[in-house]
Amino acid sequence: MKKPIFLFAILAAFFILIDRSYGQCPTGDLLIETAQDLSDFAQDYPNCTQISGDLIIRGGNSLTHISQLSKIKEVEGSLELYGNSLLTSIAPLGIERLGGDLIVSRNASLIDLKGLEGLTEIGGNLKYTYNYEHFTSNGLENVKVVHGNLNVTVSRNNHLAGIQLDTIHGNASFEISVFLNNLSAMGPLKHLGGRLHIYDTSITNISPFSELTSMG
Repeated sequence: MKKPIFLFAILAAFFILIDRSYGQCPTGDLLIETAQDLSDFAQDYPNCTQISGDLIIRGGNSLTHISQLSKIKEVEGSLELYGNSLLTSIAPLGIERLGGDLIVSRNASLIDLKGLEGLTEIGGNLKYTYNYEHFTSNGLENVKVVHGNLNVTVSRNNHLAGIQLDTIHGNASFEISVFLNNLSAMGPLKHLGGRLHIYDTSITNISPFSELTSMG
């Protein structure tokens, strides 16, 4: 009887090890809204490097930093930075692969996107909405490809400073942004898969689109 018991113990230990290796990260989306959320994540998943769903940072007046997320290198879904009134920086976030959208919206104090220098492409859309005049795209200078759409809505400044895109597979749209008057900071674009849409802006310079080698 000792042999079956011994084999059972080995199998049980094996499955525990498997469970622990797969349990280093939460499954599905990760929502961060408070400093306690950050502390809980760091305690429960100290070695997590991959989020299998979306990473949503929606801190309101609660978050001043997100340093506990520094080990995350891959987000299979989208990265959403929304409504963070006190967050000035997302460093040392070091995401190197983003499978979905990058959405930056209504962040009153956010200065730039430094911490995302490891990204070379965005798997979905790049979307800026209702951001403030001091915000720039510094940190995205290594992103060359957006696989979805580029959308800038209600911009109070040239938030695209810092981007040097080569390819947008979808549409590029700039809407309701009376303070956005110059797109030259984007750098020359080589391919636009969809349409260029400009509505209710002050844009007079679209030089990044003058060197397109293919469109549609």
